[in-house]
Amino acid sequence: MSIKKEDKEIIIPTMPILMLIIGMVIGLCMGIFVQMKSNGFMMVALVATTSSFLSFFLQFTYQPGHIFGWWIRWIEKYWRDNPKNPLGFLANPLGLCAFCQNIWVTQASFLIAWWHFDLSLWWFIPCVVLSHMILTIISKLLWEE
Repeated sequence: MSIKKEDKEIIIPTMPILMLIIGMVIGLCMGIFVQMKSNGFMMVALVATTSSFLSFFLQFTYQPGHIFGWWIRWIEKYWRDNPKNPLGFLANPLGLCAFCQNIWVTQASFLIAWWHFDLSLWWFIPCVVLSHMILTIISKLLWEE
């Protein structure tokens, strides 16, 4: 994103600012987890928000030149493009697809909430659906192609 001001182009770094905001949202959601234990829907909404933003953040860190850029190269080389590997179909859930990985991030987040805050297992499917919807929205709004 850039702004022209008096024949000078000012470049605003959007992704680092967005990642800072996403980190703050994840921290806020985790802080609210500790305070709120009684309302099941609010817990599900917080788990879904946290896991969808965490999935978005992980996809950001998997880009080339970022801290986990090596992970995608490794997955592509040894999982997806290796004809000898019978488990090549697991490349998408391991990080090649944000939505495929989101189900596992949501499951881990939900299991933590279930274990620590006695969240009912009946909330798992609504949590996954809500997490996928949030990830779809933030991917459409924030992801730079």
